[in-house]
Amino acid sequence: MYKVQEIILSNKEKRWLVLDDENKIVSPVMKFIKYKDYLKKSPNTLKTYCYHLKIYWDFLEKSDCSYLVMSLDKLSRFIHWLRTGMLTIGAIYAEPIRSEKTINQMVHCVVEFYDFLYRNHLISIDVKKTVLTEVFGKNKFKSFLDHLERGHQPTFSKSILKLKEKKKTVKVINQTEFKEIFNLCSNIRNCLMILIMFETGIRAHELLNLKLEDFELSLRRIIIHKSKTKAGENRYVYFSVKLLDLFQNYVLVYHTEDILTDYVFFNVSGLNKGKPLSYSALQKMIQRLSMDSRISFSAHSLRHSCATNLHENGLEVSIIQKILGHAHVQTTIDMYIHPTDKMIRKSWEHAVRKDGNINE
Repeated sequence: MYKVQEIILSNKEKRWLVLDDENKIVSPVMKFIKYKDYLKKSPNTLKTYCYHLKIYWDFLEKSDCSYLVMSLDKLSRFIHWLRTGMLTIGAIYAEPIRSEKTINQMVHCVVEFYDFLYRNHLISIDVKKTVLTEVFGKNKFKSFLDHLERGHQPTFSKSILKLKEKKKTVKVINQTEFKEIFNLCSNIRNCLMILIMFETGIRAHELLNLKLEDFELSLRRIIIHKSKTKAGENRYVYFSVKLLDLFQNYVLVYHTEDILTDYVFFNVSGLNKGKPLSYSALQKMIQRLSMDSRISFSAHSLRHSCATNLHENGLEVSIIQKILGHAHVQTTIDMYIHPTDKMIRKSWEHAVRKDGNINE
């Protein structure tokens, strides 16, 4: 079995390698990861590539196949193995092991890997060309010259291996529900974390990477240095007077002389006291609040709630895109703006009133 090994570079940045059962580096994967690193892919993306290719190498080992031999049949068998854990078709299985979205991400990574090999003349088959087909219609992301394409029937490339993904509905927390959750927080630290995510829409890992100097109190804004995407890095998010007061109280109470870390959030007790708070600790805190309040929510649903509440209050989608750190505005529209019943009714009343068919 293969494994992913974390390493620390001389500049203290993290990188990852795939190792075999003799702890030897899987050279083709390392070269591909270096190539992506040179292209300034985020560390989180590089880590994901490593884990995806580690799983692919597990499949190759179980299938007794060389990575240099590639075919459409091999990729389809890989998909079947990802879904069922079995190499052959025939056995009955109840539930897929992985979601369609996860499988699509893994297959995309493998295709990118083989495209790298092909462009470096290490294999003869153009895998990307093999799996992509041109279809009529518009891609979900509009091009810069989209307005010039009117009258033409546009096409875009689509993978013939892509599985249809199930759409998940995300719970959006309204202001009343948030007050219930907020009032159940056991300490100032937890209150502050929940409020920051709800007000600013930052991701969980962005919250945990915040340092004291990232808060510009006079301007009531936070700069996000570390993000899982390039579009999310070095952006500003803004906060209320309520959050400002809570932050100042938190620093006075928690950042005492014996605390040496400059991370905003850290463990307040136990063996890890003073060390940066982990994602699992944040997750456990949210799960407790979810159970106590009987309101199902997660760190990610707080991010969605922020986007929806900002939109409901009239903020332009292009501004919400910048706040959330999305590269494409269409991502914000398609995945993060959830029209509430209030918004739908307001829009309906406006439309019908305009038509003169509503009783005032």
